[in-house]
Amino acid sequence: MGPGHCAVYQNKPITVTFDSGATQTTFNPPFVKLFPDVLRAGKNITHAMNGISGTAEERASNLPQLVFAFGREVTLSPATILLDETSASSSWAAANLGYDSMQRAVPFTIDFRQMRIVFDAHQ
Repeated sequence: MGPGHCAVYQNKPITVTFDSGATQTTFNPPFVKLFPDVLRAGKNITHAMNGISGTAEERASNLPQLVFAFGREVTLSPATILLDETSASSSWAAANLGYDSMQRAVPFTIDFRQMRIVFDAHQ
């Protein structure tokens, strides 16, 4: 995968942000642009986004399940796709990977010196 790509959906690399402080993975508008058919399985909802400045209600689609690769296969049930930009990175990143995705992809190591993620063998 190229720089900035550490996840794959339907055999295509996607650019993601990696947020160790986020409890839930969310997919962003660029994900919908890449895979517009994904919304057919979703249900429109209002999603509460919690952050340092408080909570904001955002338009979203809730999918019963979404399977992607982050080092290994990760299944999110349900999966939230935000329909509007919520941050600067949500305009270019297909997803913001949170703690839920990290827990499903362990074990891995974050190498800050080389700015990379190394996925260790399953134990």
